[in-house]
Amino acid sequence: VIRWENAQGEKAKLPECPQKIRDQIKQDGHCRLILATPAYFKEGYLSPEFETKHKIKIQAVALPRYQTISGWDYAANNGRGAPKPTRRLVPAGGVYFINLEDKSRIDSFIDEVWLHSIGDDEQSQRDGFGLALLGTWDGMLRKMEVIHG
Repeated sequence: VIRWENAQGEKAKLPECPQKIRDQIKQDGHCRLILATPAYFKEGYLSPEFETKHKIKIQAVALPRYQTISGWDYAANNGRGAPKPTRRLVPAGGVYFINLEDKSRIDSFIDEVWLHSIGDDEQSQRDGFGLALLGTWDGMLRKMEVIHG
């Protein structure tokens, strides 16, 4: 379980989406969702339920190559421990270009996504995976040049 606290031990409030970004997203009806931490999705890059739940449409994605993680389960095997299954994560820095189809839900979408975990697995969410930020986007798709190096 993750808790945010300030130095005096009081429960800290996470920063809200800056008003300038919120206003621009509401004006445009589009935004970028940027992963601040790697995220786990059962389907690979984002769960279809995320689109349905928030009444959004993913227009495009820009994702780095997946990250592979594992770990050690200390309680498994009668306390002797065992490796956790390997999982593939979308790395931090992944970007989703989103059309906010239901304009009446833009504020609630921002509040539900900004600095919240959007991954599919509850334990991964509690562990801090899939932390999301939002940015502006004008809704125009453009060609991108990919440089391999």
